[in-house]
Amino acid sequence: MEAAWLPVVLLVVLLALVGTALITATWMSVRCPSRPSFWRVSAGLLWAGVLSWVLMFASDSTVDADGVLHEPFALVPIGWLLLLAGTTLALVTGVLSRRHRAG
Repeated sequence: MEAAWLPVVLLVVLLALVGTALITATWMSVRCPSRPSFWRVSAGLLWAGVLSWVLMFASDSTVDADGVLHEPFALVPIGWLLLLAGTTLALVTGVLSRRHRAG
């Protein structure tokens, strides 16, 4: 019974990581003197991913007379890819900034 909660827990952890990266990248793109362009690109990718999800859920889904569903489903994987790319870039930039500061 507890194994059924595993996908939910993984999704919550993933969304927490993306949310943290989104806040950090947005803040660092404005305040960080080292590597500001990387932070801006990361924040842009993350915000584009969020916008993709918002557009997906805000759009009108319709079913025509033949029973075919019409919705912009392509925004879901595009949003995931943008969020993954932005989070990865934020993590790499954060590690490089720490390493640069320590070294």
